[in-house]
Amino acid sequence: MKLLPIDIILVIIIILLLFIIYYFSSKLNDDSRIYNRNSILTQICRKDHNIDNNPNYTFRLLLNEKLYVKEFNQKNFPDMNYAKNLFIFEDPNYLYQIQNKLPEKYVVKYSTGTGTNIIVDTQIQIKDIVNKCEVIQKDIKDTYNHPKDSKTYLIISKIRKQKFFIEEYMGNDLMDYKFYMVNGNFIFLLIMGNRYADVKGVEKGSKEGENGHVVYYNTYDDIGKESKKIYSAGKTQQYKNPPYPLPKNYEKMKDICKRFYEKTKINFVRIDFYEIDGEMYFGEYTLIPNLCVHKLNTQYEKYLVDKYNLQV
Repeated sequence: MKLLPIDIILVIIIILLLFIIYYFSSKLNDDSRIYNRNSILTQICRKDHNIDNNPNYTFRLLLNEKLYVKEFNQKNFPDMNYAKNLFIFEDPNYLYQIQNKLPEKYVVKYSTGTGTNIIVDTQIQIKDIVNKCEVIQKDIKDTYNHPKDSKTYLIISKIRKQKFFIEEYMGNDLMDYKFYMVNGNFIFLLIMGNRYADVKGVEKGSKEGENGHVVYYNTYDDIGKESKKIYSAGKTQQYKNPPYPLPKNYEKMKDICKRFYEKTKINFVRIDFYEIDGEMYFGEYTLIPNLCVHKLNTQYEKYLVDKYNLQV
């Protein structure tokens, strides 16, 4: 039987449809690959950060200010370790005055902004560090390219003078333990490693420094069980196998998270920690991690909603 042109077209269409179905089914072949971008965590995070919904909006912004956070922690969590400040200054050119007093390795940070760190663990010309600091100062005020950071800077800079500071160097490629909390409940743990790999120069510690190599991660659920079926960290990050183990100070870290909620009553927060020589060290408070986009596995999301009665 001779096929008509219309038959040939229909066959081609069917083949294309089968290919499309196969492609998407391979992407969604099990629940661990089904993630909800507009998850309950995404919604809670966005609502919590809305200035109209939050009378403590200014305080929340201050928790983005690194020097303020050290003062806050010293007052409220005196048992928590964090990197020591070596120098504090406003003008990047001050680095020229103290260059002979700087240790071999150190970290330069700016009070506000994400990715505004410079990890100096290799030989870097002081002028390159000064130039990078000047770029950081300029970028933080750029409302077009950095709307979130510039808004935070605008409000906080009216309350506190924004400064650079130099911290002691704590080690290379530290494991990052990120605890997600909602209403004082521990929701899950995200562990990240290899964030800067073999990156060298002034980009180490910045957003740019995380590009161009694989960043590994693992997730643990609310009872401390490792599972891939929790959270998608993004296409540029790879789930590690075998997984990173839980930190030795896992219970202490959870305790700090609960105490933070009792003190602040902040509904949604991610609190980051490190472990150095078996000791717990504070990293940061992040109130809008990943700009409030949290791709939860749909089954795990349902589990959280049911167990903790999560509502927007």
